[in-house]
Amino acid sequence: MDKKLGLFLLIFFLLFAAITYISLTNQKLPFLTRAAEKNVDINKCLMLTSKLEAVADGQDLVTLSVFVRNDKGVALDNKTVVISTNHGTLNRTQTVSDTIGKAEFQLLATTPGLAEISVLIEGQTLPKPLSIRFNTP
Repeated sequence: MDKKLGLFLLIFFLLFAAITYISLTNQKLPFLTRAAEKNVDINKCLMLTSKLEAVADGQDLVTLSVFVRNDKGVALDNKTVVISTNHGTLNRTQTVSDTIGKAEFQLLATTPGLAEISVLIEGQTLPKPLSIRFNTP
């Protein structure tokens, strides 16, 4: 009977220690979890825009948000995002994703036209380019 009681107490204290660790640190136990996949899945990444049409007055900003994800759809930080356009001016052409996997850019134009937006994430091209139309003021 003493061996069973000893085993029971050992299991109880291990569970107690694990629950206490999780409660105090608000984290999972590192030896019980697998590392998250850090490779970009270009088909899970997406680009959103604040608007599809803007005024070509040099002041009407279009915000472009690129979200970097892995194959499970989990946000990836510190991934290089490069953006380009054939029309208008971007506030920057390269940045890294933040803790929620977001990389943000702004676009404006002074002449009417159609801006084709292309994105590279860690050297991979986002499959669906985006178009923004700039209209005359």
